[in-house]
Amino acid sequence: MKNIALLIGLVPFLLSSCSFGTDDYAGYVNPFIGTGSDGHTFPGAVAPFGMVQLSPDTRVTGGDYASGYHYSDSSIIGFSHTRYSGTGRGAGGDFMFMPFTGKVQLEPGDPNDTSTGYRSAFSHKNEEASPGYYKVLLDDHNITAELTASKRVGLHKYSFPDDEKAGILLDLTHGISDRPDSLYLKIVGKNKIAGMRKSLGGLREYQTLYFVAEFSEPFSSYGIYAHGKKHQNLKEATGKDVKAWFFFDDEEVMVKVAISKVGIDGAEKNLTEMKGWDFEDISEENRDAWNKELGRIKIKTRNANLDTIFYTAFYHSCIMPSLDMDIDGRYRSTNNKIYTAEGFTDYTNFSLWDTFRALHPLMTIIDKKHTRDFVNTLIERNEHSGSMPIFELSGNDLLVMIGYHSLPVISDAYVKGIGGFDVKKAIAGMKGLADMPFEERNEYKTFGFIPEDLTDQAVSRSLEFAFDDWSLAQVAKGNDEEAFKLYSHRANFFKNLFDKKSGFMRPKDRQHQWMKNFDPAAYTRKYTQGNAWQYTTFVPQDIPGLVKLMGGDKKFEEWLDKFFTVKNRKTYQGRISSLLIGQYYHGNEPSHHVGYLYNYAGVPWKTQKMVRRIMDTQYAVSPEGLAGNDDAGQMSAWYVLSSLGFYSVTPGMDYFVIGSPRFYEADIELENGKTFKIVSVNNGKDDVYIQSVTLNGKPYTKSYIKYSDIMAGGTMVFEMGNKPNKQWAQKPEERPYVNKFNDVMMPQLEVKGKEIGRDGVVTFNNSVLVSGFTETEGAEMHYTTDGSEPDENSKIFTGNVRIAKSCILKVKAFRNGMIPSYTAKIKFRKLDPWPAVKVDDPKPGINYEYREVWVCKKTDQIDQYPVLKSGVASTISSDTGFDMALNHGLIFKGYVYIPQTGTYTFYIDTEYAASLKIDGELIASNESTDWLGERSGTVALQKGYHSILVKDYQIGEDVGFKLLWKGPGIKKQEVPEKILWH
Repeated sequence: MKNIALLIGLVPFLLSSCSFGTDDYAGYVNPFIGTGSDGHTFPGAVAPFGMVQLSPDTRVTGGDYASGYHYSDSSIIGFSHTRYSGTGRGAGGDFMFMPFTGKVQLEPGDPNDTSTGYRSAFSHKNEEASPGYYKVLLDDHNITAELTASKRVGLHKYSFPDDEKAGILLDLTHGISDRPDSLYLKIVGKNKIAGMRKSLGGLREYQTLYFVAEFSEPFSSYGIYAHGKKHQNLKEATGKDVKAWFFFDDEEVMVKVAISKVGIDGAEKNLTEMKGWDFEDISEENRDAWNKELGRIKIKTRNANLDTIFYTAFYHSCIMPSLDMDIDGRYRSTNNKIYTAEGFTDYTNFSLWDTFRALHPLMTIIDKKHTRDFVNTLIERNEHSGSMPIFELSGNDLLVMIGYHSLPVISDAYVKGIGGFDVKKAIAGMKGLADMPFEERNEYKTFGFIPEDLTDQAVSRSLEFAFDDWSLAQVAKGNDEEAFKLYSHRANFFKNLFDKKSGFMRPKDRQHQWMKNFDPAAYTRKYTQGNAWQYTTFVPQDIPGLVKLMGGDKKFEEWLDKFFTVKNRKTYQGRISSLLIGQYYHGNEPSHHVGYLYNYAGVPWKTQKMVRRIMDTQYAVSPEGLAGNDDAGQMSAWYVLSSLGFYSVTPGMDYFVIGSPRFYEADIELENGKTFKIVSVNNGKDDVYIQSVTLNGKPYTKSYIKYSDIMAGGTMVFEMGNKPNKQWAQKPEERPYVNKFNDVMMPQLEVKGKEIGRDGVVTFNNSVLVSGFTETEGAEMHYTTDGSEPDENSKIFTGNVRIAKSCILKVKAFRNGMIPSYTAKIKFRKLDPWPAVKVDDPKPGINYEYREVWVCKKTDQIDQYPVLKSGVASTISSDTGFDMALNHGLIFKGYVYIPQTGTYTFYIDTEYAASLKIDGELIASNESTDWLGERSGTVALQKGYHSILVKDYQIGEDVGFKLLWKGPGIKKQEVPEKILWH
């Protein structure tokens, strides 16, 4: 057996620091790296991209609980089968087993006094970990626990002292930052049990998981705790507090635990994946799987720590996304329905806000098979659930981060020719996700940016939306020309937020006024987990365009110099880190590409210096060896790519930007049987600068490397030195390029004396004056008010237009030699009272339908779920008088009786998202990732009956919705029962 214990501080292979000539790359991996500080990794057993993550749990709440394990802890609660790797928050901890001796204890107890419960003290001196293997001595009971796993099955091996009775506890209530909603346990036979755990919380909301566990020998006795009582010989139990204990006559007991989302029958089938009871053979099979994965890249160094950092980073890059399909091909999709995969393998745990940047681009080089499966999974989600994922964990798309980053994952695979997926279906799903009316998409499309007075994180959302739209355009090009033009326009929206005076992407309100008292170093809610310094360069789709906006190469270079040197006076959430490099914070993703941007200004030697500095200061062989959350492998994938000598600044372009290779030699073994070899000559500690490069023996002067050149195989040789070669890759034609879309900038419109409402609607009584401008010099604006698309023959917009009737104003800018602009659009609603409708035999109250929803990103999706309950309600609110699922939708349909002709304002007050239509017209909506305040709309109505349709959905624990109004003689209040009819 080749399980090698890589304890912290141990330097492996002192005499040889080279992965060439070995088949045991797993021997370089130290799974404890990142388990301290806030790296949030775990040391337990997992197969590459496996469904099971079997690891010890040391904490499940409080600080740094995300993976269930933290290196600073000194006691273990037990060993559970699911968790995330490196995420900021956590979930999982399903089906926790804990061996014990002596009396049965049912509570974990105090971590400072392990005698109070079933947890046990342990010492890191008696702890080992390597890929697919974990071992620890539980001090309280003198029990040795060993863990290994296959893709779908975890295997426990417990060695008990020979003078004690062997016991194993199963605590179904245990979970990482969640709570049980429904538990089930069944004794299947003398050595087999099965069950289910439905839980809520953490990063996954509702989760139902099934298991079958088989022990290596029959239990001599057992007991079950349920409904507040201990039961002997009970065969089956349900409830919210189910636990069980099993005693055995042998001093060595093993347990196989198979899991499934499909059902107990699925878990039973998955159990067949693991053959026999030879723990060492099974562990060796797992290690072989890791060696196959890690052997895709072979490196040569003269520093053992670099081997460990690299292969540990590579290891962490291959844990998530996670397999989410049973051995028979069945899987449960995000709509909670079961399907059988055809032609692909289903995965989950897509931490896309993080991993689109480096992890997925890395996979396009080393693992096309997984890349195809990932893309096909994203397409499947759209076909079955109506949307591609935003941030899917454990089969739940929680929308916890901004943007819609399924799109760059698909575009990167498409542009690089990965193939193996339906492009038309991909485009349909990408368009659907890009245009879903939540997270202020409508405001983004109306203004060409998200106004900071309408929502939080407005700058970050605007910039990330623009990049995602560009990603869609790359796939649409040549396949859907209309979509290509539309989303290419939107890709340039970043220009609407660049403030030339300050030199930053700056918050702007809906009146086009820059935010006052602007401090680019401040961490505010105008940005997402960052500040203006860190987000201003998030224009991966057009860095050359950003260089031009900033005033050219020299100005951009100077801006970057300041970025890496200006002291960080204010820190995100009060976190102070000695690892900060000026404003650069490697511990979070918005900074990850910035070190490579000097290449675009013709000073790649500064990129070489900076990325080498980042590699050498932000990674180490210690539990604190990551500068922040590993974020499902993104932090690690950054290192893997960067240490090879290049990085994916722009996923969706067909090249990688060159930095500074870290190793003397690296061989990338490609799936086509070829090898791409990277050689660095004179690559010492201080030799960070590229002197010259050859590709297949020919001089190479570009500061990027084409994906096709990598995949063709060959040899790239870097001559390194300790002084910069300022001439290499300095010329404009030698720098990274972009696919330019040379369009006129979108007209910016303002309504005098009025604020443009959400969804681009303005209500008025008599008339309003609209002014507008475009930043493109020499451009001429044209407009229409009849709903048609403006062209150069339409009326000229001279700067002011008066609107006196309900209409849709469209304005477009034109200039010779440039693509016409994106069309600015405002809907004007003159408050002429809408006529009442005739209703025969109206009855008091409003019709309602209640539906349990699983995935919902817009209120129109509520209709796709079956009606579970319906009737007549007295109010339009979530106060229905019956218990509802935490993920639910409500539809109210009927009439409101307006007591007096006049102008009325209706308010949606919701904890999540809702929409209101009156007489078939959308009056107000709140389609968002989180509650951001009331939404309202104003309309003039004649006395009498008017149809009303209200839809509301709630995702998560907060439940609350009601409809309010105000009007002639009516103060703002909840819509009263007396005006509701059906």
